[in-house]
Amino acid sequence: MLPALSCRLSNAKNEFVLTSLESWGRTIRSRCHLRRLRWVDEEWHTESSSCLAVGERRSYGDVCLPREKGTALDCRSLDRILHFDPEAMVLTCEAGLRFSALLDFLVPRGFFPPVVPGTKGITVGGAVANDIHGKNHHKDGSFGNHVLSLTLRHHGRTIETSPQTNPHLFRATIGGLGLTGLIQDVTFRLRRIPSSWLLQEHIPFSSLETFLDLDRSSSEEWPYTVSWIDWASRSPKLFGRGVFIRGRETADIPSTRARFERAPTNVGTIPFRPPLRCLSEIGLSLYNSLTLHTRLSSKENGLVHFDPFFFPLDHIENWNLLYGPKGFFQYQAVFPEAKASSALEKLEKVLFDAPIRSFLTVLKRFGSKNPTGYLSFPRAGITVALDFPNIPPHTLDLMERIDQIVLESGGALYPAKDARMSPSLFRHSFPNHSLFREHIDPLFASRFSDRIGLTSP
Repeated sequence: MLPALSCRLSNAKNEFVLTSLESWGRTIRSRCHLRRLRWVDEEWHTESSSCLAVGERRSYGDVCLPREKGTALDCRSLDRILHFDPEAMVLTCEAGLRFSALLDFLVPRGFFPPVVPGTKGITVGGAVANDIHGKNHHKDGSFGNHVLSLTLRHHGRTIETSPQTNPHLFRATIGGLGLTGLIQDVTFRLRRIPSSWLLQEHIPFSSLETFLDLDRSSSEEWPYTVSWIDWASRSPKLFGRGVFIRGRETADIPSTRARFERAPTNVGTIPFRPPLRCLSEIGLSLYNSLTLHTRLSSKENGLVHFDPFFFPLDHIENWNLLYGPKGFFQYQAVFPEAKASSALEKLEKVLFDAPIRSFLTVLKRFGSKNPTGYLSFPRAGITVALDFPNIPPHTLDLMERIDQIVLESGGALYPAKDARMSPSLFRHSFPNHSLFREHIDPLFASRFSDRIGLTSP
């Protein structure tokens, strides 16, 4: 067991600069002050009227950007593991710890985070603030369901929160988009794993109905499920085909493989910022055909390392640059179980008739485990994530049409992926927003919170 580490926390000097920050989607930028925190104590302050704790800024919209002329508190140096108890399967770490470093520590010891998103390039603080979900939500819920306690800098004081201590502040901080204060450290449960390998299956489907049947039949026995669907093709025969992907952990490893093999390090990069969008509909059509063929090949079934299974996009470090200087939007919604089928059918028709295409579309089931946070996004039903190139005015017009389907079905949008939802749609998506407001630290604000009316500039 690693002992809890005692520390004195104070600001580094000469770490305050004026800069322009952008999020992963690259559609929004914020001109702000940047303070790189190495330690945090009772004396830290900002040189502006508001601030926001930031990590890797892998959110697609503006939840990870401070308001214009605000201060971004860069917490990535606050990345220590403070306590590890393998018997209790519990870990405490500072909020700036990256999931990549967390995995490097845990996997060789036979453990895994309870939930991982589609990238390991996020921080633990970001996982809490956005209450991330993964391929196992139908079994295990979201990250917040496994958080035991938080240490939070709130209203100028350091406060311990948990389901038993300051429970309302705890619920506001899980999924709270960083607005309740600065998360200093997080204690959460781990999962024991038999190896770093999984057994996976890729199963083709030709329609939404087939997808839903596969999803229902897989949810009990397969802890990890996700689907890729081709909603980019212009051909009615090809539009709507896809691949259902399911996986489970295994201890049955060939002798040629290490049981706890580290993740591969051969990550590619795009060496420059392309002046034009590199993705086109023709290229997309070819890519989707190749993807369908590849994912159905024999190599894609059977034993697979956890890294390409959970984090396929991480193998190109800065793939978001492929969308060009205008960036892209991701639109992620969840449709309640009772209306998911009809809502997805309406969505499919709207997308087929649209002038632009989603370059990547993912479908996933959310389970019925009650969320912890007042603003937690996951709820029982089907979630869909769509990547749209930023092509004015078509992209925004299309997303407004999809908004209506979300509203009619009683669904919700995910703030971590959003760059344009309206205040009314936010209130519709999160009926507990009034309870959440009571716990906002007035020093903390983001471009998102100002835009949807949680805070005022």
